Amino acid sequence: MRVLAITRPLGKGEDTAQFAKESGWRPFLLHTVELKPYSARRILSELEAQLGGRLPDWIVFMSRTGVRVLLDALSGNPDLSKRLFGHARVLAVGPRTRDELSSRSISHVSVPEKYSSSHILDFLGKLNLHGVRIVLIRSSQASDFLASRLQAEGATVSTLKTYESVIPYDSSSVERFAEGLSKNEFHAILFTSSLSAANLFKMTEKIMPPQKLVGLLSDCLVAAIGPVTAQKLLELGVKPDCVPETYLITEAIEEIVSAYGRTGPRLVEQR
Repeated sequence: MRVLAITRPLGKGEDTAQFAKESGWRPFLLHTVELKPYSARRILSELEAQLGGRLPDWIVFMSRTGVRVLLDALSGNPDLSKRLFGHARVLAVGPRTRDELSSRSISHVSVPEKYSSSHILDFLGKLNLHGVRIVLIRSSQASDFLASRLQAEGATVSTLKTYESVIPYDSSSVERFAEGLSKNEFHAILFTSSLSAANLFKMTEKIMPPQKLVGLLSDCLVAAIGPVTAQKLLELGVKPDCVPETYLITEAIEEIVSAYGRTGPRLVEQR
């Protein structure tokens, strides 16, 4: 059976693995990122400091993890939660983040046409943002691209960092991946974030030089979840073979299945 490596945060990815199985592939969850939530006290203190007594017009969630961590923190302050979501409009980066909000009784959530920071910008950029207050809920490792562009449009933007994305303490999956990659056991790999790609190279430094990793990956079909991840792979020396249209993991796996059927496992001569 063809084997697909998928980068997912430590402890996450069972639903993704199941979808890969249903698509006829054997999944291998490659944990190159660990998500570490901040404490509820820290999150609420920072949120109240950022708000300064004024409620935001928009709350933008960039991940399901951000939804879980913020709403868990707000469970200890139901009055603040009620005021926030009673006043602000809510925007989710994608349908899974929207579904996470729905499961927490947050309805009427907007989603951009495509699921990335740039398409969040496109969505909000259609509005008159002068004086509009926006809170971005995201990881501490996220770039300032979205906040700075929204500010350039006249919005007042705060970024509430609810969790860290760090290199995992458990490197066993990366070690197994490197060994299997050397034996040509993997047919494809899906990178689900730019950080997961960068961390893979950092975590394999003691196992093999970057040039060797690039060479081994060239024998696999390489997919990137979106253009930001694709750009990071190019910077690392890896040319992605496919990027899904709407930046969804399920769509990426479908794209891999289709692309593999067209090209086969060996792509070196085609690159």
